[in-house]
Amino acid sequence: MRAHGAAFGLKVSALVDFRNAQAMQRVLRRIAPRAEDDLLPVDAAHGASLLAARERVARGEVLVILADRVMPEEPHVEVSFLGGRARLPAGPFVLAALLRCPVYFVAALFRAPSTYELHCEPLFTEVSLPRGKRDEAIVGYAQRYADTLARYVALAPDNWFNFFDFWIEP
Repeated sequence: MRAHGAAFGLKVSALVDFRNAQAMQRVLRRIAPRAEDDLLPVDAAHGASLLAARERVARGEVLVILADRVMPEEPHVEVSFLGGRARLPAGPFVLAALLRCPVYFVAALFRAPSTYELHCEPLFTEVSLPRGKRDEAIVGYAQRYADTLARYVALAPDNWFNFFDFWIEP
C-alpha cells in the first residue's frame, strides 16, 4: 500500500504494535532501515503515538491500522462475523473519532502467481461517539467493518488469517 500510495503522492504510515513481532521488527530494520520511518509504534501508556498520528493526519498523510487484531488487555467489542461471534478492537474507531478523519477499508488480495489487487473503499466520512451511546456507536462501526471484511474474505478466503484471540466460543 505504501508503494502504491507513493505513486499517487500519498504518504502512508502504519500504527503498529510490535509486542508480538519483535523478530519481525529486527528483520525489517536489517533489510529496510528506512521502512521504520513510516511506522508508528503503539504507545498506549504515554499517548505519544496518538500525538504522532494526529500530526501525520493533519499533514494529509494516510494512517493505516489492522482493525481485526485484539490484544488481550485492549478494549474490544463483539460483532457477527462469518456466521459466528468475534472480537474486534474498539481502538481504531475511537482513534478515528479523536482524529476526526474519514475511515477507509483497504485489502490487498493475492492473486497467483505474483499479483496483488489493492482494494480501497470508504467506510465512514467521520466517526462520531456521542455521550451515553459511545459503546453502542463503536459496535455499529465495528459491525460495518466486519461486514466489509467478510465480503473480502469471501472473495479470497486464503488471503485472510488471524492468530489472535478472535472468535468467541458459543
